[in-house]
Amino acid sequence: MHLGWDAIGVPQLAGYHLYRSTTAGVLGTDLTPGGLATTSYDDNAVSNGTTYYYRLKWQASDGLLSGPSNEVSATPAVPVNPVVKTSAIPGGQQGIAYVTGLEAESGVPPYTWSISAGALPAGVALDPATGLLSGTPTTIGTAGFTVKVTDSTAKQGTKAFSLPVTTAQSWPQPGRNGTGSAYAPAEKR
Repeated sequence: MHLGWDAIGVPQLAGYHLYRSTTAGVLGTDLTPGGLATTSYDDNAVSNGTTYYYRLKWQASDGLLSGPSNEVSATPAVPVNPVVKTSAIPGGQQGIAYVTGLEAESGVPPYTWSISAGALPAGVALDPATGLLSGTPTTIGTAGFTVKVTDSTAKQGTKAFSLPVTTAQSWPQPGRNGTGSAYAPAEKR
């Protein structure tokens, strides 16, 4: 947990002492017995979900300590893994450009995307920075793959997808009925 405070502008300042307790109103343990020359401290010996109470004292050049500051409290949150939010992806057609995006939630952005199992259809790629699936599928069939999203704290989430690639649809040409025969002209009356 990162802690920071404003500098105290006294000429005889030699450093700061930071105290931590798990009980409100109790000074607690001096985390910096040698003193700190900076105005920040990373307390890495904390447990998620536990409330900690902090107080600060400044030390003069003659070794005397000030009275304690007002108390502040903090409760580290349990980091949450990112989740692939996209529930399903559309199918594609052979030889036709394909584009769809994947979305994530939770965790700490930015996210990095990758394929952790299986493979995308030939001709389709995943952009690791945006989660965009794009390209032109070259083969017919269903590709099964697992997408992995990694957040900025290296926490990960995965989700399995299938992407069916079918034959491109051909549509009747103008002036033709659906059977390929020319339309008969309407009779005049």
